[in-house]
Amino acid sequence: MTVTDPYENGALDPEVHGRLVADLDRYARMAGVPVSAICSPLATSCGEDECKWATGFHKLSGGGISGLAFVGEFEEGIEARMMGLTGCLVRNFIDAKMMTVQDALAQKKAGNGPTARMLAVPNFYVSKEHGGGLASWQVGELLSLLLSRLAEGVQTVVYVSNLDQMAVDYGSLFKQHIENYFVTVSA
Repeated sequence: MTVTDPYENGALDPEVHGRLVADLDRYARMAGVPVSAICSPLATSCGEDECKWATGFHKLSGGGISGLAFVGEFEEGIEARMMGLTGCLVRNFIDAKMMTVQDALAQKKAGNGPTARMLAVPNFYVSKEHGGGLASWQVGELLSLLLSRLAEGVQTVVYVSNLDQMAVDYGSLFKQHIENYFVTVSA
């Protein structure tokens, strides 16, 4: 979707967001989302639980919350919700980024991240039947990524198609971590 007037939807204010709008394409690229995700109100792509999480974002890290987990099979898909959350945080001048689990692990392996205050991973766990699956050495790296982000006090948003199956494929520590440190939104 092409955005002709970034202020049209009312999510951006010219006085507050002028510098963001001046370089909107670059901010969207850095965040890994389309420009429209930054320009659209969060409620157009997310439900009440996600909006509440985003509104209280600044209080989350100190409260023992490591992120937000979407769990189950969402009919409309998960990408729009994650793009909406990422765009909302970007327009609130928070370093937020959406990327695949493979890209996040590649950045971690290269030693440069991911460092965003909010990292959204739309394919964190997808069953093998639906095209998911990581190599066994990547599973350990993924747990390391989650634990280091928890220790750093930064937020991670993940999609998990099935928590129980994830525990079988990745190990029970993943399920325990998500149950203990993530706010959950179920399909």
